[in-house]
Amino acid sequence: MAILKNNLIVLKGRLKKDGMTFYQRGETTVLRSSTSNQPHRRTRKQFEARQRIANCMGLWKALTMNTTPVLAGGKSSYGRFCTLMRKLPVTYLTKDERKRGAKLLLPGMPVSDGMLPDIEYWLGEVEGQPALLTSLRLKEGARSMASALYGRGAELKRNERLCLYRLVQTAKVENGKLTPRLNVNVEVLDYDVCQGGQPFADIELRDVDGRLALVGDVLGDDMRGWALVRMNGDKASSQKVVTRCSLYEQYLSEEAFNRAAQSYGGLTKTPLLTPDDM
Repeated sequence: MAILKNNLIVLKGRLKKDGMTFYQRGETTVLRSSTSNQPHRRTRKQFEARQRIANCMGLWKALTMNTTPVLAGGKSSYGRFCTLMRKLPVTYLTKDERKRGAKLLLPGMPVSDGMLPDIEYWLGEVEGQPALLTSLRLKEGARSMASALYGRGAELKRNERLCLYRLVQTAKVENGKLTPRLNVNVEVLDYDVCQGGQPFADIELRDVDGRLALVGDVLGDDMRGWALVRMNGDKASSQKVVTRCSLYEQYLSEEAFNRAAQSYGGLTKTPLLTPDDM
């Protein structure tokens, strides 16, 4: 750094060849380097943290492509999403895979967070057909699914709606390389839609022991994930993805970690042992 006083330059420290910055401090003009010579460190923990952040960014982009998820309890929906994602394992993708838009479907991935009553659901079967079984109570003796879901004695209020998240994992070979991608779509059921018949494509609504069940062959697809969110205005229930997809497991191993780390230039070796290295 150099300090200019009364037209004289007084050297303080070392001057750099380029990247210089001038600024005024009172009656003193200060000349300093605007570049940093700090090494780019990449320890194992730092790399894992960067991979987790990249996972959150990629999955959030997929979620927001066709809808606006509601996740309360944080400074923003995205911030709350990242907080909830900390409970899930880190998947390791290479630099090239991320450039190609690779994303992995994870069981337990949050799609909403709020104060409305949560819906319990799980994948199963109804009379031999794949189904998403839910805890939503249906009104006994109702003449239609609309009256079974809405109104007195039913689970939902007239101004509430159900949002069905469909998550589709693909894994295509492009230029000899496998690229996993994720697509997310949302279908909405409200009272008016429900009165018109079956609201969800390829899925039938059924009463199973007084509870709502979504039934259809598409629910047996091992490359799909599902979530059912209760909405009232901008308020939501807290829901997560259920899926039979296990492709993500290939990206959890030590081999996947090493492959991803090498694609970014490898890990930084620390000269001294730290508690993390022991």
